[in-house]
Amino acid sequence: MTSPIRDRSARPRSRRGALICFTCLLSAAVLVPWAATAATTAEPIQSHELAAGARAEILADGTVWVRSPAGAVDQNLLKMATTLRTSRPLRRSEDWVYTTQRREGDEGGHRGFSPHADDDGDGRVDEERLDGRDNDGDGRIDEDYAAIGDGMTAVGNMHGGRALFLETYHWDYPHLRETLVTSWRREGRDGEPQRDHVTLELPFGIWQEMTVGWDASRHAEAGAGAASEMMMVASLPRDGGRWWIGVTVLAMDSGDPPRVDGRRLELPCNGTLVCAVSVTTTLSQLRHQQATAHAVHAGAPAVPGQPAVPWIVPPLPQVGAGEEPLFATWEHEHVQESDGWRLSLDIPAGCSPLIDPESMCADMAQPGTPTHVSWRGQGTDADDAWDEPWPSPDHAELWRADASPHPFRTHLTDLRSRTGGTLTFHYAGTAMLGEKASLTCRTIWGQDVRIEVARAADPSSGSNSPAKGKSSIEASDESVAKERESRVRPPSLSPALLDNFPNPFHDQTRLRYKIPATVGEGFVWDEGQEPTLKADDPIPYQSDSPSVSLKVYTVAGHEVVALFDGICPIGTYQTTWDGNDQDGRPVAVGTYFCKLQIENWSVTKRVALLR
Repeated sequence: MTSPIRDRSARPRSRRGALICFTCLLSAAVLVPWAATAATTAEPIQSHELAAGARAEILADGTVWVRSPAGAVDQNLLKMATTLRTSRPLRRSEDWVYTTQRREGDEGGHRGFSPHADDDGDGRVDEERLDGRDNDGDGRIDEDYAAIGDGMTAVGNMHGGRALFLETYHWDYPHLRETLVTSWRREGRDGEPQRDHVTLELPFGIWQEMTVGWDASRHAEAGAGAASEMMMVASLPRDGGRWWIGVTVLAMDSGDPPRVDGRRLELPCNGTLVCAVSVTTTLSQLRHQQATAHAVHAGAPAVPGQPAVPWIVPPLPQVGAGEEPLFATWEHEHVQESDGWRLSLDIPAGCSPLIDPESMCADMAQPGTPTHVSWRGQGTDADDAWDEPWPSPDHAELWRADASPHPFRTHLTDLRSRTGGTLTFHYAGTAMLGEKASLTCRTIWGQDVRIEVARAADPSSGSNSPAKGKSSIEASDESVAKERESRVRPPSLSPALLDNFPNPFHDQTRLRYKIPATVGEGFVWDEGQEPTLKADDPIPYQSDSPSVSLKVYTVAGHEVVALFDGICPIGTYQTTWDGNDQDGRPVAVGTYFCKLQIENWSVTKRVALLR
């Protein structure tokens, strides 16, 4: 396929022509103030860290590069660009280049995400594009637009009567920080949309088509179709592993299909094109990053009768008890006349078991890819047990568009609301762990997790061999079960102690919280746990009036504002939150967590802010 992008820089040019171009450049800089950035159009104006040292660089000419350190020089992993180029001298006074950076919550009229809202109070909605110009003629610039993400970059180029507008959005949350969302728009001088295409070019390798493979409906009803969405995937080698690069289209004003030719992917753009590009170190995390991007773009449920509000980041699933590590045991096993070993993790009730085994590391050594994964629930879900093969990254079925072999998609997406259980990864070969070890790994959505591992039993005793006719999970060593049962988790504060209304809210929400007096009104136990105190016993506070805090946090765990922090007697209290941070600045629209901490116990309530 012949590339439609032609390199005009190789054309011979006379000294007189060069002088004319230089004169035009000076004229443009004088007549159009924002054209002053044209001299640096080939330089990065913003950079975002992605996975394992890879970064996305946005250039002032509308090009996006994905690079990674590779020795003394950077390695180019991906190039995104359109046919418009502004690296040549500007020829007309109407030509201009504009660049800027914003983020949710910026001051000066940038009140977080607020599409379809009249931010400046002039009776009109979203009449100001972020381009450094007074588009509505009211004497103000960029006073009514939506600032999206923790890092938003806007690039505007007008060249020869054709304009390119590029906006990129990046978030710092673990389940989105390895993704960059790009929004491209091509216009003529009169503002009418024009046809173009965005090219994504690899240095080598090929693009392959596959499904995203994750169900995003738990984050947003409108995002339920993300599991069936198609994405283009490429895999490039890196030191100690591979890069996984994926791209999906979130919105497209064109009926033309994408075109792929080996390492070159063309996405048609007839006006606006919005796509998400993710760079990860495992395929499982790539799929989840892409599914999360679809859920964010689709939006979170709004108030009844109102449409969903897009670009709201869903909360992170809970994987354990705060910063406490997960516990696991390992043991040898003999299956089908071959030796191997298994690693069994205790997943607490109400937590997500989406652990990525390909990211596990112990003292710089990696267990590798498991052969299969199994699950056994506990409590009322004790009969919920299954055993599935773990997909190999090189398996041919991964590249089938109608295949979804990943076991997590079918079995584990909803288990966090149950009673917990045991997640077991089975490996071939010899175990690389000692009597005790500490593992580091990541969840499927990119959150760091610590795992404390102990050896289950002496393999010479023979107790590790599975009983005839039983699966490896059913034949788990009795000593392992006793060890797990001996770990008694403390009770949790009752969710009834903290509530708010309305939720979602626009201007203000009223929070009601209670400092309980007795064990029965203050705590709840997991199924199967035996309370050590009677329901009418007083709570053993450290003093007559316990220390209490009521704080609001972002979904990434950053403190927004402290509504109360001090000593609080037993009783019921009420306060309000107006959607401002500790300094009185309006925070961005989205999901937040309100946490009630009573001495060493806590309960959290999810709240949603809309404008």
